[in-house]
Amino acid sequence: MARKQGRLLLVGLMVLLGMGFTSGASGCEEKPGKTTPRSVAKAPQPPELSDMAVRRQLRQAMVERSQWDRAAAGDVPVYYAVTDLDADGQVEVLVNGFRNRDLGGYEVRKDGKGLEYWSRSRVEQAVVRLGGSRRPAWFMMDKEHRAGWVNRPPAHAISMLLDSYEIFIGRKKAFG
Repeated sequence: MARKQGRLLLVGLMVLLGMGFTSGASGCEEKPGKTTPRSVAKAPQPPELSDMAVRRQLRQAMVERSQWDRAAAGDVPVYYAVTDLDADGQVEVLVNGFRNRDLGGYEVRKDGKGLEYWSRSRVEQAVVRLGGSRRPAWFMMDKEHRAGWVNRPPAHAISMLLDSYEIFIGRKKAFG
């Protein structure tokens, strides 16, 4: 019974976060919802950072990769998305590893020195505040693609993470 409730909670969370089920190192995108809960104030729209600004922040995230990259640790499948949920001009790398049901985020610090951890509840609250106007663009890393993700140069991972951010802000429609 508890296992069934856990699965229902996980599916509900995925719907809230705009995640779909895909396989491989692929992207999934869902159309924004049409309604916003009245009790939640909408968050300001994130500024559109330049490609170079995002790449600079993602390079910093790659320096701290051991903090957030569950696939490198062998926890697959795992989903990733890059956002600016709090509209402060600093990107967050969101991570959802299904094996141990951990959802969290890691925001690049403004001073460029490390990452700030975001708890599951902080990520969920930030997504709800967006009110369906923008949703994280998740991509999944599975067992078959893990080695390429981990062993390729960081520029490859940065390109995938950058695609996620560009879909999030509406600059792109899909991965690739």
